[in-house]
Amino acid sequence: MNTPNIGLEMIVLDDTLNKSMINKINNNMKKLDNKYGELKESLLAQTRKETLEEAIAYIQTLADRIAELEATGTASASSILAGKTAVIKGQVITGNIPSVGAQNFTPRNNKSNNKCWTLFKWHSNYTRRC
Repeated sequence: MNTPNIGLEMIVLDDTLNKSMINKINNNMKKLDNKYGELKESLLAQTRKETLEEAIAYIQTLADRIAELEATGTASASSILAGKTAVIKGQVITGNIPSVGAQNFTPRNNKSNNKCWTLFKWHSNYTRRC
């Protein structure tokens, strides 16, 4: 009888009587060592690290960053430009503020500053007339 995941040979009472227990233990150790080697190589390849210690530290750093992304952010779709995205509390949010591009604005006279007015052109130079 074998274990379900990696096929380790299960030791039964008869094995102790007929001395086959040592062979099964050795076979199981080889299977475990082979599986460990496969897992180690896969982990090192996926993380592009040289040692298991480096790979584990790297994975912990990723886990910490994921936890931070899942916990932070206060923006909503209504505060992000349309077509732009942000990760807010672990969710990708796509903005819905329409972009109005470059526009000219002529401010109205303000009672506190009626001597001067400014003509603005967004994303460009502005002209100030007083």
